[in-house]
Amino acid sequence: MSHAAAMVGHGGFGTTLLGLASGLPMVVMPLFADQPHNARRVEAVGAGIVLEGGAAAVVSLPGAVQRLLADPCYRTAARHIADEISGLRPVSASVAFLEQVAG
Repeated sequence: MSHAAAMVGHGGFGTTLLGLASGLPMVVMPLFADQPHNARRVEAVGAGIVLEGGAAAVVSLPGAVQRLLADPCYRTAARHIADEISGLRPVSASVAFLEQVAG
């Protein structure tokens, strides 16, 4: 991901988290399940653009990618989120917490 300028994805949890953790602005084309919600959140925080409409929205993809790359606000927002993610405690820290709560 370190060589990418942007990301295009469907908005699934893993793909979206990878893009955000990498500080990449993204165009999200949601299809089903949690993808529309994830896509709207990416757009709401300023880290990307949503293209609704499933496969039919692909005609709008080139313009969306151009907008994404031309406007530095998307990269700034994505970078801010990546910084927040990198500041989170590691998942392994939750084991001790759960043991303490259960114990």
